[in-house]
Amino acid sequence: MKTKKLKKRILFRTLSLLIGALIIMAGISVTLNYVGISSVLNETMSETVSITALQLETRLGTSKAVVSEFGLHTKLSSTDSTDSDKLAILKGKADIYGFIDYGIADLNGKTLDGKDISDKDYFRMSKDNQEAVIGTPFVEDGSCKIYVAAPIWQSGIKGSDMTGIVYMAVDGSFLSNITNQIQIGENGYTYVIDQNGTIIADNDYDRVLNAESNIAITDQNKGCKKRAEAEQKALGGEAAFVTYTIDGVKWIEATSPINNTNGWAIGIVGSYDEFTSMVRISILCIAAVLIVSTIIGVVMMTVFTKEITDPVFKVKKSIEKLSVGDLNTHVECSSNDELGELAESVNDCIFKLSTYIKEITTNCGEVADGNFNLTRTVEFAGDFKNIQESLDRCSESLSKTIDSINTAAVQVKTGSDQIAAGAQSLSQGTTEQASSIQELASLMETLDSEVKETAANAGNASNKSGLAGERISKSNESMQEMIKAMENITDKSN
Repeated sequence: MKTKKLKKRILFRTLSLLIGALIIMAGISVTLNYVGISSVLNETMSETVSITALQLETRLGTSKAVVSEFGLHTKLSSTDSTDSDKLAILKGKADIYGFIDYGIADLNGKTLDGKDISDKDYFRMSKDNQEAVIGTPFVEDGSCKIYVAAPIWQSGIKGSDMTGIVYMAVDGSFLSNITNQIQIGENGYTYVIDQNGTIIADNDYDRVLNAESNIAITDQNKGCKKRAEAEQKALGGEAAFVTYTIDGVKWIEATSPINNTNGWAIGIVGSYDEFTSMVRISILCIAAVLIVSTIIGVVMMTVFTKEITDPVFKVKKSIEKLSVGDLNTHVECSSNDELGELAESVNDCIFKLSTYIKEITTNCGEVADGNFNLTRTVEFAGDFKNIQESLDRCSESLSKTIDSINTAAVQVKTGSDQIAAGAQSLSQGTTEQASSIQELASLMETLDSEVKETAANAGNASNKSGLAGERISKSNESMQEMIKAMENITDKSN
């Protein structure tokens, strides 16, 4: 029953690992595909939009250069030239370069035909900056016009006094003609916006004529907002790449500023689904591979687990006997692979454990019998060396302890002898003090006799007073000597 459980566990875990690995690989593959496609699209579209912006910049720069050249024409600044002469010159140039409108205005904005263009941005910028400029495109009479203006210099000398402004208009549809040639995928398109976000070039020219703006419709959904943010970055001079969804359709877009214009920008849009269709196909292929690999894995792992579990069960039985202290067990396994090596290793482990236990038992018996000079018969290996080292340290420590006890016993005996000698000396001193006390008692008796004799002779004191005084003096001296002797005896006794 346990073998079946082990098989299920091995099968479950290996299959989980296999399926998990396949899923991770599939996820990584899909992610790398998406990231790779996104990276390629980002790089490709960014390069394309930059090249297209440069193409438009060059085309517009050519128009600015042509109009700047008109401003250096001496007849346009000459007072000898009539208005008709000046207009004829401009007409000839317009026919050559394809301008659809032209004119000259004085510094107050009055044109030769009496119009006032002082409120036009191309007039103001050219006059204020004293250079050729491109004005904001605008729709007039059903067409989009882009005016280019440049200063007219006195006598054709650039940097001298300005005498007026020459302006020429180009058909704005040329922008759409250029952008229509740039298409990413079947549903992609390219468009150009001015500094206000108004579309001035698009594959749908009606959007140009209707002056539509993507920025103006940002409140419709999040996709429009993301697109507008990318356009605003481009208008601010920063290229951008963005992905957004509008009306359920996912788009990718790259935007870039157009340099040397009045803040224009260009955007290239492509369908996200067109470029990720191959990724979806790869996902289906990966899913099919995953299913087939899982089936093959189940069959192979079922056979494999059976080959593993039978020898493992035998090893398990022997380990169980070992765990309850049966060192006489032996693993029977005839496998010629790692499982067979495992069985041999277990048998070797059992043999070494048995040998170590016997060695420890023998050493402990020697110590118990008082023999601390242990002899090794088995060399312990690995971490078991700690046990052998502990036995050696224990034997050495016990031996040192016994030596210390013997040394302490000798020292105790020596101290006892010294104490006995001191006691004998003290006894001798006590005897000497007793003899001194007896001498003192004898002296006291003698003094007592002399005192009594002195009292008996008191009757003769009157006639023998001189003799009595001398004897009393001597008696006093003897008393003083006795007192000193008693003090000496007292000091010695203490």
